Amino acid sequence: MADKIEILDEFGEVLKTFKAREGQDGIEGVSWEGEFLFGAQLAGANFKGADLYSASFTEAKLDGANFEGALLQGADLTDASCIGASFRKADLGRDSFGRSARLQGANLTKAILNRAKLDGTEYDDRTLFPKGFHPSSHGMIETETENPDD
Repeated sequence: MADKIEILDEFGEVLKTFKAREGQDGIEGVSWEGEFLFGAQLAGANFKGADLYSASFTEAKLDGANFEGALLQGADLTDASCIGASFRKADLGRDSFGRSARLQGANLTKAILNRAKLDGTEYDDRTLFPKGFHPSSHGMIETETENPDD
């Protein structure tokens, strides 16, 4: 069992180091509320039941990650790659302050979104959804794509 968890960026450099929870191998059920994990390489990670409230996963590699039952209210997944990730029963919807997850530019191709709470979750015209998924029928809100030249 590992005593610490190292999160790497896209260049293999250590982005963050976390102490592993006693009696548990891996990151299932972690509490990373508000953590800044820009560009983190977390493909295949198991975040089942994790508290990721307001965490930033901007440009993170999350392909095949398991977010089943995770709290993702206010989380920022802008431009994250979430190909084949499972968000089953995850809460990406509005919190008591009206904030919700941001998925602008995220790649959710082949992602599992069954029973995910998505009401108020933001996306834009760059967001890629699983085939046949209609964000408006899940209460998601389309936002304008930000132009970096403005």
